Amino acid sequence: MQATVEAHQLLAPHTHTHEDQAVFVIEGELEFEVGGAGGTRFTAKQGAYVAKPRNVQHCFWNETDQPCHYIELSGGAGFENFVDSTREQTMKASMNAKRDFGLTFHQDRIPGLLRAHRLTSVVGMEMPWEGAALPGKR
Repeated sequence: MQATVEAHQLLAPHTHTHEDQAVFVIEGELEFEVGGAGGTRFTAKQGAYVAKPRNVQHCFWNETDQPCHYIELSGGAGFENFVDSTREQTMKASMNAKRDFGLTFHQDRIPGLLRAHRLTSVVGMEMPWEGAALPGKR
Protein backbone atom coordinates (compact mmCIF):
# COMPACT_ATOMS: atom_id res chain seq x y z
CA MET A 1 0.00 0.00 0.00
CA GLN A 2 1.32 3.44 -0.87
CA ALA A 3 0.16 6.30 1.34
CA THR A 4 0.88 9.85 2.48
CA VAL A 5 1.05 11.51 5.89
CA GLU A 6 0.41 15.21 5.40
CA ALA A 7 2.37 17.92 7.18
CA HIS A 8 1.72 17.97 10.95
CA GLN A 9 -0.46 14.86 10.79
CA LEU A 10 -0.62 11.82 13.12
CA LEU A 11 -1.35 8.21 12.25
CA ALA A 12 -3.10 7.21 15.49
CA PRO A 13 -1.52 4.73 17.93
CA HIS A 14 -2.71 1.21 17.26
CA THR A 15 -1.87 -2.46 17.63
CA HIS A 16 -2.30 -5.27 15.08
CA THR A 17 -3.16 -8.74 16.32
CA HIS A 18 -2.63 -10.56 13.01
CA GLU A 19 0.01 -8.75 10.93
CA ASP A 20 3.64 -7.84 11.10
CA GLN A 21 4.28 -4.68 9.09
CA ALA A 22 7.07 -2.64 7.58
CA VAL A 23 7.16 0.94 6.34
CA PHE A 24 9.53 2.21 3.65
CA VAL A 25 9.84 6.01 3.45
CA ILE A 26 9.82 7.09 -0.21
CA GLU A 27 10.02 10.84 0.31
CA GLY A 28 10.09 13.04 3.41
CA GLU A 29 10.45 11.84 6.99
CA LEU A 30 8.33 10.40 9.77
CA GLU A 31 8.68 10.24 13.52
CA PHE A 32 7.93 6.75 14.86
CA GLU A 33 6.99 5.45 18.27
CA VAL A 34 7.16 1.66 18.56
CA GLY A 35 6.21 0.02 21.85
CA GLY A 36 3.70 2.53 23.20
CA ALA A 37 4.26 5.61 25.36
CA GLY A 38 7.43 4.21 26.94
CA GLY A 39 8.66 2.63 23.71
CA THR A 40 11.33 3.60 21.23
CA ARG A 41 11.02 6.90 19.36
CA PHE A 42 13.06 7.72 16.27
CA THR A 43 13.07 9.54 12.93
CA ALA A 44 12.84 7.60 9.66
CA LYS A 45 14.06 9.66 6.70
CA GLN A 46 13.80 9.03 2.98
CA GLY A 47 15.12 5.54 2.16
CA ALA A 48 14.63 4.17 5.69
CA TYR A 49 12.45 1.20 6.56
CA VAL A 50 10.83 0.41 9.89
CA ALA A 51 9.58 -3.00 11.10
CA LYS A 52 6.42 -2.98 13.23
CA PRO A 53 5.74 -6.39 14.80
CA ARG A 54 2.24 -7.62 15.56
CA ASN A 55 0.98 -7.09 19.12
CA VAL A 56 3.28 -4.06 19.60
CA GLN A 57 1.64 -0.63 19.83
CA HIS A 58 2.97 1.84 17.28
CA CYS A 59 2.20 5.16 15.65
CA PHE A 60 3.93 7.69 13.46
CA TRP A 61 3.59 11.33 12.54
CA ASN A 62 4.95 14.03 10.30
CA GLU A 63 6.41 17.01 12.17
CA THR A 64 7.58 18.72 8.97
CA ASP A 65 5.88 21.21 6.66
CA GLN A 66 6.02 18.77 3.71
CA PRO A 67 3.97 15.62 3.03
CA CYS A 68 5.68 12.27 3.57
CA HIS A 69 5.13 9.46 1.08
CA TYR A 70 5.65 5.86 2.14
CA ILE A 71 4.95 2.24 1.27
CA GLU A 72 3.51 -0.07 3.91
CA LEU A 73 3.83 -3.82 3.68
CA SER A 74 1.61 -6.11 5.77
CA GLY A 75 2.18 -9.79 6.49
CA GLY A 76 -1.53 -10.57 6.07
CA ALA A 77 -4.72 -9.27 4.48
CA GLY A 78 -6.35 -7.93 7.66
CA PHE A 79 -4.91 -4.43 7.55
CA GLU A 80 -5.45 -4.12 3.82
CA ASN A 81 -9.09 -5.09 4.32
CA PHE A 82 -9.38 -2.44 7.05
CA VAL A 83 -7.94 0.23 4.72
CA ASP A 84 -10.38 -0.80 1.99
CA SER A 85 -13.27 -0.54 4.48
CA THR A 86 -12.32 3.04 5.41
CA ARG A 87 -12.77 4.36 1.88
CA GLU A 88 -16.51 4.73 2.39
CA GLN A 89 -17.09 4.79 6.15
CA THR A 90 -13.95 5.75 8.09
CA MET A 91 -15.58 6.14 11.50
CA LYS A 92 -17.63 2.93 11.27
CA ALA A 93 -14.59 0.95 10.13
CA SER A 94 -12.51 2.36 13.00
CA MET A 95 -15.19 1.58 15.59
CA ASN A 96 -15.37 -2.05 14.42
CA ALA A 97 -11.65 -2.46 13.71
CA LYS A 98 -10.88 -4.75 16.65
CA ARG A 99 -13.79 -7.08 15.97
CA ASP A 100 -13.44 -7.15 12.18
CA PHE A 101 -9.68 -6.83 11.66
CA GLY A 102 -7.84 -7.44 14.95
CA LEU A 103 -6.82 -3.78 15.00
CA THR A 104 -6.98 -1.84 18.30
CA PHE A 105 -6.75 1.96 18.31
CA HIS A 106 -5.39 3.62 21.45
CA GLN A 107 -7.49 6.78 21.14
CA ASP A 108 -6.76 8.00 24.65
CA ARG A 109 -3.21 8.83 23.53
CA ILE A 110 -4.20 10.99 20.55
CA PRO A 111 -4.68 14.38 22.28
CA GLY A 112 -1.36 14.13 24.13
CA LEU A 113 0.58 13.18 21.00
CA LEU A 114 -1.01 16.02 19.04
CA ARG A 115 -0.07 18.57 21.71
CA ALA A 116 3.42 17.20 22.40
CA HIS A 117 4.43 17.20 18.74
CA ARG A 118 2.47 20.24 17.53
CA LEU A 119 0.34 18.20 15.15
CA THR A 120 -2.91 19.51 13.68
CA SER A 121 -4.80 16.48 12.37
CA VAL A 122 -5.17 12.71 12.41
CA VAL A 123 -4.96 10.54 9.28
CA GLY A 124 -8.51 9.64 8.23
CA MET A 125 -10.14 12.61 9.97
CA GLU A 126 -11.51 15.39 7.77
CA MET A 127 -11.33 18.12 10.41
CA PRO A 128 -8.38 19.16 12.60
CA TRP A 129 -8.46 17.50 15.99
CA GLU A 130 -10.15 19.67 18.63
CA GLY A 131 -7.62 21.20 21.00
CA ALA A 132 -4.61 20.42 18.83
CA ALA A 133 -1.72 22.84 19.01
CA LEU A 134 -1.35 24.65 15.70
CA PRO A 135 2.15 25.18 14.33
CA GLY A 136 3.64 28.33 15.80
CA LYS A 137 1.15 28.40 18.69
CA ARG A 138 1.20 26.88 22.15
